[in-house]
Amino acid sequence: MADISLLNTYGTGTSVSLISRDQARIRPYIATAAITNGQAVYVDATGGVQPCSSAASGTKQFKGIALDTVGIGQATDVVLEGELVGWDLSGVAFDAQVFASDNAGNIATAAGTNNVPVGRVTAISDSSVSGTRSKCLYIRSAVALY
Repeated sequence: MADISLLNTYGTGTSVSLISRDQARIRPYIATAAITNGQAVYVDATGGVQPCSSAASGTKQFKGIALDTVGIGQATDVVLEGELVGWDLSGVAFDAQVFASDNAGNIATAAGTNNVPVGRVTAISDSSVSGTRSKCLYIRSAVALY
């Protein structure tokens, strides 16, 4: 299992973002732990979100990807379903499944201690360059199925 690293966007640090907010399912949650943009999160017993880990009991439920870097008690938007960019997917095949990592908040190329699927790598076309495809991560949490 290898964790998938975040990209350093234009030298300004890491930033995960949605391709289309209109085609995504997003919900606001209150953080009950420090959360960084792009981390995989779960909903804890208080109804707040924390970074998830496939290794730890109780934290191995994937709810979505946090869009904000926040501290405890602050609100963050969580993507339940949608296409996101911001990870280095260059070494990951198109249509490959990705998983919650054993390292809290990270995503990985293979299942960790427990099998916690996060999404798949999908292709997006670059409209400015004919025939060019880039990779993005399509995530869909179990809650998005309801």
